[in-house]
Order: sequence, then C-alpha cells, then structure tokens
Amino acid sequence: MVVAGGAQDIDVSIRGPDENLVWESTAESENRVFFKPHNQGIFTFCFSNRISTFTPKVVSFMIAIGAAEGKVSGKAADGSAGNGLLKRDKLTRLIVRIGQGVDEVEELQDYLAIREKRHRSTVEVANTRVVVFAFLEVVIVVGMCAANIVFIRRMFKMKRMV
Repeated sequence: MVVAGGAQDIDVSIRGPDENLVWESTAESENRVFFKPHNQGIFTFCFSNRISTFTPKVVSFMIAIGAAEGKVSGKAADGSAGNGLLKRDKLTRLIVRIGQGVDEVEELQDYLAIREKRHRSTVEVANTRVVVFAFLEVVIVVGMCAANIVFIRRMFKMKRMV
C-alpha cells in the first residue's frame, strides 16, 4: 500500500525463482495478493515509481509465508487405527489454523491502521482548506459591509446646494 507521496500509485511486480512473472500491477495505490508458489526459491518483489519519478513515495507491505497443511495417515506404529494420534494431529492442525487466522487479523489491523492514518491526513488537509477559505470569506464580507457603511456615510455627509 502506498502510504504517502504524489498520486499514491506505484507499479509492482513479483517474479519467481525461475524469473517468470508471478504477478504484476500498474498504477495501484493498494492491493492484496495471495498466491501459491509452484517451485521453491527466492522470489523478487519490484516496486517501481516510473509514473512520478520526482515524487518520493512511502510504501507499506507485508509478506506472510505459511506452511502447507499435510495429510495425516491415522495409522499407529503397530498398524492399528491410532485414534489418539489422529485426534492429536487434528488438534495440531486446528491450532495452526487458529494461529494463521490470528496472524491474518493482525495483518488486517495493521493495514487498516495505516489506511486510516492516510485517510485522516487527507481529511485534515481538506478541513484546513475549508477553515481558511471560510475565514477569508468572513473577512471579505466584513470588509464589504465596512465599505458600504463608509460609502453611505459619505453620501449623506456631502453638502449640496439645491
């Protein structure tokens, strides 16, 4: 997510270990991407500011890596059903799933906090502009009233002979 800078748009690309393009996006301000890699290795994340090279940008991103969920055979060492082992592995999988859910909630909270901060700064700038222009409008109206009073007084102060 582009937190600050310019039009808040940026180009992003993700390349796999074999240099093949996994995902690409142009002129995005925020996005969430989920993908399962087909092969292991180092992935390359490229953030490009080609659109507005003179405006520095602040970018926030998070990379979460999760292990694939394995299958449980349910066979004990002696060849029996092994219900205790199956229940323990099922409990372990549930605990891992809950942990992943908590991690996702934390990520979402961080994302929403950054987004709220960005939107709050935008609203505060707009509010400042409204206050300044309202103050200028009051000054102009008071000035026009004072000018009208001065003009009307001068009009009645003039002595004319008829």
